[in-house]
Amino acid sequence: AFLLVSRMLLEGSTLVTGQKMTQAELRFLLTGGVAMDNPHPNPAPEWLSDKGWGEICRLDSIDGFDGLREAVKWVP
Repeated sequence: AFLLVSRMLLEGSTLVTGQKMTQAELRFLLTGGVAMDNPHPNPAPEWLSDKGWGEICRLDSIDGFDGLREAVKWVP
C-alpha cells in the first residue's frame, strides 16, 4: 500500500500542478527532511515551533522552494 501511495503521489501530482513531483519533494513530504542543527534562529517562536522552523529551513533547500525561509521571516 505504501508503494502504491508513493507512486500515486509522484504520478498524480501531474494532474494537480501540471508537473511531476520530484524525488526530493516526495522524500521531504514523507520524512520532513533530515533533522540537523539549524544555524538559522527561529524568527517567531511565539507562533512557530522550532521543529516547524527547522522543516521550513530544510524545505528552503529544495528546488522550487528557495526563498521560503526568508519569506516566512517577514510574516507578521
